[in-house]
Amino acid sequence: MPLLITSLENPVTILIILVIILILFGAKRIPEVMHGLGRGLSEFKRGAREAEQDLHRSLSSAPPAEETKSTPTESAPSAEAPSEDKPG
Repeated sequence: MPLLITSLENPVTILIILVIILILFGAKRIPEVMHGLGRGLSEFKRGAREAEQDLHRSLSSAPPAEETKSTPTESAPSAEAPSEDKPG
């Protein structure tokens, strides 16, 4: 018996699962349940697609990262610069 439950590729296992679903939901509710699952799956796909589009839009609209290579003369005044405080 454990061999029947270990693999979903076995047709007997799939048949058992379908019978259990039929018993739990009944023949009238199965189309409703499948319709709800289809709607949920399509909504999930739509949300995933929108999230991917938002990500691409935000990455394309973001300014490119600038590499800042500052030299000592650019970032701070040089020690050799003339001072304006000299009395004259």
